[in-house]
Amino acid sequence: MKMDKIRRMIEKCNIPARDLYDLPTSGATFPDGAHYRMEISGIESLPEMEALINEMNKRKVPIHRVICMGKGTNLLTEKELRDLAWMGHDSQLELIVIPGPRANFDIGKHVQTDWGRYSGVRVRGSD
Repeated sequence: MKMDKIRRMIEKCNIPARDLYDLPTSGATFPDGAHYRMEISGIESLPEMEALINEMNKRKVPIHRVICMGKGTNLLTEKELRDLAWMGHDSQLELIVIPGPRANFDIGKHVQTDWGRYSGVRVRGSD
């Protein structure tokens, strides 16, 4: 299928078939004047955080926020949590650290039962 045909099909659905380069540039910025932010999620350990920071510096990719410990911070010692916080601070990263385990990492078995597969996450909230 040729791109022209695909574009026509897309436009029939009231979706722009091309980027709208004629739109004005937004004047909205973050407080420091930046137009975008880079966020990484899924950092679950200190070695992962260290690897992220090393790659960020090596490749000169600006990362602004890191979402850590989706399994919950109770899997780390207080020293490890402090080290994680300092790593973020020293690298000027905003850290979002999840305080407790999600249902799948909790000590209860309910989430693993037939009914719990459907209700386990809702028991504790969907976030």
